[in-house]
Amino acid sequence: MTPLLHPDFEIIESPALPFSGHYQGLEGLKALGRTLVANYSRFQATPQSYYEGSDGVVARVTLSAIVRDGGRSFDTEIAECFGFTDGLIREIRPFYWDARLLQPKV
Repeated sequence: MTPLLHPDFEIIESPALPFSGHYQGLEGLKALGRTLVANYSRFQATPQSYYEGSDGVVARVTLSAIVRDGGRSFDTEIAECFGFTDGLIREIRPFYWDARLLQPKV
């Protein structure tokens, strides 16, 4: 994925999530991955469809996960908005259908 990332790449996660924040560059992407592995024993995102706009793409994604603390499983949907600069992914901004499901305890 690295050749697809813009030098100013970032993932912006909602303040409503336990892993909220701005994850910048490849190191930020790796840090987010480590956070997800630490909090979920499964975190499987499966793209279902894509919608192209003038300056980006939205991916409709199903998410199946298991929270490590307690083993609660859930399924939900995400819309991931990809912004591009110079043909490279500049930003990913996910929107979760039900962000409460991602909390350690619901």
